Amino acid sequence: PGVPVGMWASTIILVLLSATSELACRNYAHSQEAYRRWFTISFVLAIGFILSQFLNWQELYRLKLTPKAKSLYSFSFYMLTGLHAIHVIGGLVWHSLALAKVSKGKGSAEVLRNTAVYWHFLGLCWVVLFGSLLLSANDDLSGAQIVNACWWITGFSTLMFVLCWLRAVIAIH
Repeated sequence: PGVPVGMWASTIILVLLSATSELACRNYAHSQEAYRRWFTISFVLAIGFILSQFLNWQELYRLKLTPKAKSLYSFSFYMLTGLHAIHVIGGLVWHSLALAKVSKGKGSAEVLRNTAVYWHFLGLCWVVLFGSLLLSANDDLSGAQIVNACWWITGFSTLMFVLCWLRAVIAIH
């Protein structure tokens, strides 16, 4: 089967999550009300992403593609989206702690920036993940096209990994 239609909604939610967390950062110095509102909205969107993934998993269940199905597509879908959901849940834990600080007036630009960077990174990971699921759902691809796509995805993922680690090292120093 093709990817569940809800995967497009999940993608839109992640784009909005990234945008609202960025808006929270940009409004920090100008308006406490605005940055708190955007930060809260981004938290709600992260919860919305988890819910949308649950609906996507239900759609595959209805198609008899459970995690135990003997299907590489089924395995890849649940493994990739499940790992991503775990990282979103981890982000929700961090975001909830940061939101508690923000509500008490103890938020800082650094807390907001780190949260936004985390959501941006997960958004980029999602692009790669979703792209690979879209490719795997296309049964018209030849073996050479699949291998070529895998090399592009691997290259992009490696570049993002290196850039994120460089940013982390720079932030530490």
